[in-house]
Amino acid sequence: SMAEWGLEPRLSESQSHAGTGTQPVHHVVDSTILECLFVLETSFYFLNIFSHGVLPPHCNQRFLPCEIGCIKYSLKDGIIADFHHFIDPGEVPRGFRFHCQAAGDITHKIPISGFELATANHSVVLRELYTFIQPHWGTWPPVYCKSDDHFRVNWCLNHMAREAVNHLVLLSAEDLVVDLYYQKLQKEPSKTWVCNTLDASMWDYSVNTRCRWHEENDVLFCALATCKKIAYCISNSLANMYEIQLTSSHLPLREKDSQSTINPKMIVLDAGQPVSVNVLNWHIGKCPLITKYFLLLGSLSNLVIELLNELTNLFKACMCLVLNYRS
Repeated sequence: SMAEWGLEPRLSESQSHAGTGTQPVHHVVDSTILECLFVLETSFYFLNIFSHGVLPPHCNQRFLPCEIGCIKYSLKDGIIADFHHFIDPGEVPRGFRFHCQAAGDITHKIPISGFELATANHSVVLRELYTFIQPHWGTWPPVYCKSDDHFRVNWCLNHMAREAVNHLVLLSAEDLVVDLYYQKLQKEPSKTWVCNTLDASMWDYSVNTRCRWHEENDVLFCALATCKKIAYCISNSLANMYEIQLTSSHLPLREKDSQSTINPKMIVLDAGQPVSVNVLNWHIGKCPLITKYFLLLGSLSNLVIELLNELTNLFKACMCLVLNYRS
């Protein structure tokens, strides 16, 4: 049955809300766009904004934006263009400087002050972003980010637009993937699978993914990289289904040449089903995150062994002292 495969037929609005007393919720992606013949050429924008940590709810300023990344993407052409800026966060609220700098040091490692690459004028950055997303006046296209980032990105956009107007409407990248699958199969994939797919780490070290500064400093956390990896995941998952001819704009060269594109039917029918490890490319060589875990476990094992050896030596020394004392 469909439930066994993690797939559910999408009910009509009248069916899904019959007898509930609730109003139908419109899907986040305009169905007229997805149902048209030009879905392959439809441009999608993926956006992320990094911050120096998260300030407590009682603070007026919840985030200190420090980096913004955005890409223009289509199924047909892959990544068409990208936008990237470092942002001067401005004055750090009193008492939170150490907290904010520490949060940055374990993630993006962007200096909290004195960073020569940062742009101080938020209005300039926002105006350039608007030009990138909508070069001509008219209807603003939807912009997507991952659900976990939505609150931060939306807050930062409104904060940067406090002297202007925020024209952008943020939608869920996860819902976009669901709609793209439904467009072809008339069934929805498992939301869990979609989230796991967009969280893939197999492109963390791929060339031409991070911005130049993060690449040169060997830092994984990069706002531009998070946007590009969403595009990689979509290309990798939907290539066969939409009969996309993959290029270096869809996937980094190494992944494209290794023919690691995932069979979309195997992916959609994922819930509760045993799936070939080769199909999902979940071997250590293809997943840096798993590699890190194994290396960490190995280091911990060595540490435990050394600790046991030290305790053994300490016990022997204590026994010698006791014997010497008795004699």
